Amino acid sequence: MIEPVFDASNGLLPLASDSETKPKAKPGPNTLGDSQLIARRSRWVFLLENNWGAIGWELKCARTPEAIHEAFRPLASKPVAQEIQPFLRDSTEIADGAAVRRAEKEYLAALLKESQIEKKRNDQQALVREAESAVSELTGKTRKQLNEQIIWRNGNVRTIAIRLSGRRAEVRKLELKLQKATAENRDYLAAQLNSAKLECDKIEIELSIEKGIVQDLQTRLAAISTVRQQAAAKILRERKANAASIESDARSAQRKSEALRMRLLDREAYFCRSELLKIIRGKKYARNPQKLANALAGLPVMTCGQSAKRFAKYPYKIAPGLAGQLFEFLDRTWRRADSKSRKFPLQLFEQAIAKLPKTRILRAEGKGKTIENEFRRHLEESWPDLKPAIDYGVRISKHPNEVPYRIAEKFRENWSKPKTSADLLFAERGAAK
Repeated sequence: MIEPVFDASNGLLPLASDSETKPKAKPGPNTLGDSQLIARRSRWVFLLENNWGAIGWELKCARTPEAIHEAFRPLASKPVAQEIQPFLRDSTEIADGAAVRRAEKEYLAALLKESQIEKKRNDQQALVREAESAVSELTGKTRKQLNEQIIWRNGNVRTIAIRLSGRRAEVRKLELKLQKATAENRDYLAAQLNSAKLECDKIEIELSIEKGIVQDLQTRLAAISTVRQQAAAKILRERKANAASIESDARSAQRKSEALRMRLLDREAYFCRSELLKIIRGKKYARNPQKLANALAGLPVMTCGQSAKRFAKYPYKIAPGLAGQLFEFLDRTWRRADSKSRKFPLQLFEQAIAKLPKTRILRAEGKGKTIENEFRRHLEESWPDLKPAIDYGVRISKHPNEVPYRIAEKFRENWSKPKTSADLLFAERGAAK
């Protein structure tokens, strides 16, 4: 299978010229290059970490491909990475990896045929334009225009011939003067004569060009005849008929390739969802966005298992962003809390924030530097957004383990809303408390 490219309206499509797609040493489907696979994982990590509250619990609970589709639905209206498109596609067709590759092969063959017909159509359209131009040149209107141009050009020829005659007369006078000239005037007159001769040469060239134009116009005029008009019209009709036939073939090829493209996208959608479902049902990657990204990065070019295996030599070493840290904090705090503490969730999380270290060690080139713990400051400053999210998450959750997901989802929604000056003022007071 070759690496897909994004089509904003429909999802992932194969790209035959992808330089990052590398053939296997042994016969079999193509795979992805390491650098491309790593880039795709990075996009998945970013997507999952920042939306884990909205989709994490639903993914964890999914038991069918349809449930996978529903889990990703909250992201349909958001600008997310191209890899998610198979999970958002409404239609699917049951398929395994082999069926996807067959659909891809058929689609690429249809694309090749479509491009070949497109070239034939373009070539035939050029022939039609050529015949149309010929027919236009053989009309009575063109005959009239040519006659007018010939008259005008002949006038130019006469004007130029008169100038040339005058310049030649001047040359003859200068030659006579030069013959009778004294020694001191000879160089001056010789220069004048040379200049006049050069001017004559230029005028002769100009006259020759103008006569050539007249001759060409007369040739074109002589070519306009009833017989040639009829012949050109016949050729134009034949070429238009051929063009219409090729146009019909082109539309048919386009419809076929579009149908095969839709089938490929439908099969990719099912394949991606069923592969993700295997991972979730196995409960091996569902809790951790980074590990889940390892499995998803290769879709739909390879299976989740193959993708995860490829990343064994490329572990993800980048620390989670604020969104990832937030969910880990919420999940860790909630899971470790006893039933009594969970009855007072605001107090539980407020105390957990207070226990976070105020500083952390930043290490670079073997040296450590103490800096502020930005995550703790972020939670303290965002408490006005986090507090109602906690209330909402506890109230809305149908399962105790669902709470961290709902809190993270609501917090992201609260935090992303534009703030008025009054909101910021009371937020500062809330954070200070």
